[in-house]
Amino acid sequence: MSDDNAANDGRLDSGNQTRATEQSRARAEELKKRFELRQRAEGFYLTDEHLVSVNAALQALQASQSVVFVSANHAMARHYKELCISRLRDDPAIKLLSFDPLSGPDLLSIINGQLEDTSLDAMLTPDSAQPRKQSTPPRSVLIVDSEDLVTETDWHLIVTLASQLASANIGVLRLEPRDRFSGPNKSANLSSSLAVEFELPSERELQILAALAKLSPVGEEVMRLVDDLEFVRPTANHSNADLTENETDKKETDKEGVDKAEADGASVASPPDDALPPPDPVPQHEAGKQSEKGITSTEVAHLSFRLFLGLAVVEALLIMAYFNQ
Repeated sequence: MSDDNAANDGRLDSGNQTRATEQSRARAEELKKRFELRQRAEGFYLTDEHLVSVNAALQALQASQSVVFVSANHAMARHYKELCISRLRDDPAIKLLSFDPLSGPDLLSIINGQLEDTSLDAMLTPDSAQPRKQSTPPRSVLIVDSEDLVTETDWHLIVTLASQLASANIGVLRLEPRDRFSGPNKSANLSSSLAVEFELPSERELQILAALAKLSPVGEEVMRLVDDLEFVRPTANHSNADLTENETDKKETDKEGVDKAEADGASVASPPDDALPPPDPVPQHEAGKQSEKGITSTEVAHLSFRLFLGLAVVEALLIMAYFNQ
């Protein structure tokens, strides 16, 4: 009976191992497929969420909305801005406009040139309230570059374009300025734009990315992108077991450091008896005062004793004089 139970347990363990192996293979194939889907003609997307975010930004721009890319890694936000521009160039229904405060025409001239054939009433009227036309002009997207150098006047114009001229058929794509705290109105521009935030990839995501890059023909290009965005490359052959071992070593090292610190603290708190400093001596001026007080008391005692003897002698003389009468 026990032999049958052992055989059954062996078959169960073998079955569990087989299922675990199949699940691992399926997981690896899924990760590889998602890695390949992020390899697009315009460039590479570090995570699935980044690809979804750029797709959402494209839909907003095609609907003539204002979009701002936000990320703690400014270089990564700029990378996805370039990918988004590449995809906009491939859309024949989109006309790209470019504004750079360092070169080219000023922003007002660009907008006026785009809106010269459009009446103000049409721009202020929502799309749903306008009569349907046989042909509509192509939608435009204004690309703002060198955002850190855009003046406050131009920012107000961009906000007006996004909030009040909704039917001008002009979307806006830009990055959040890095010096947004230097001007009070630059940060407020986010309220009139769709903020698309790109989260930093986690350490685990970078580890999986590096492992998949080794098996991909574009792996070197992907890891070069990781370096350009100043992410730290995961250590080669870095497994979960290594992470656990390192974490254990770190805890043991920290414990040894704490024990040593406690021992040092104890030795400092309880010095040996021969190391105790002598009691503080009495200051010289205080000693002088104490000495003067002692002398004065002695003199008073001696004077009192002398007065007592003098009085006794006088009293004795008076008594003797009285009896001699």
